[in-house]
Amino acid sequence: MDRGGLDGLAREQASSSSGSSHRASLPKTVTLGGQKYLSVDSIPEQTRNALKAVSDPVQALQLDDNSVFYRVTDRKWLKNGQLAGNPESLARIENHQVVRQDAPHRAASMQAKHLKDPTLNVMHGSGARDAALAYMEEGRQLVSFTLGDVRKLGGGEVYFDTTSLYDDGDGNASLIVTVPRHKKLAVTVE
Repeated sequence: MDRGGLDGLAREQASSSSGSSHRASLPKTVTLGGQKYLSVDSIPEQTRNALKAVSDPVQALQLDDNSVFYRVTDRKWLKNGQLAGNPESLARIENHQVVRQDAPHRAASMQAKHLKDPTLNVMHGSGARDAALAYMEEGRQLVSFTLGDVRKLGGGEVYFDTTSLYDDGDGNASLIVTVPRHKKLAVTVE
C-alpha cells in the first residue's frame, strides 16, 4: 500500500469510528529528541500494518539476518575490524515505530541522533556495493556486515534514510541501522 492509500485508510477509519459508542484508550506518547509522538502500537492494527509495509525497511525490502549492508568509513573509526555507531548522526529517518500526532497514519520524520542507540548509514541492494564505492577516497575503507551481525549485538533496528540521494526504486536503498551504545560491530573489510 502506498502513502496515498494510507491517507485514505486513515480517513475511512476516522469516519467509521466517529459514531462508535466505544471510547478508545488514550494513545501512548513517546518523547524523542524533545518531541512527542504517538507509539505505532496505539494506532489501529490495519493502519499500523499498512504503515509498516511501506515505512519499515525490514518489511518493505524483505530484509532478513542474511541481508548485507555496505558502508565506506574513515579508517580512523575502524579499530581491529570493528565499528561503533554514531550517536550524533544528522541523517533524517522515517521512524516507523512512532507516528506524528497530527497525522497518525504517517511515520514520524526525525534525526537519527534522537534514536535510543547510535547508528550507521549504510546501503543495501544489488547495486549497493558499487554505490558505496562512490564515497571512496584516500583514508577511507569499504566495509560490509549483515543485519544478523547487528542483531546479535542487540541492535539492528533499520530505518529509511530520507536525506540520502541513493534510492533507485529497484530495491537498492540508503538505510540507517542501530548499533547498541558502547558496543562494537565486527565488519568485513572489503
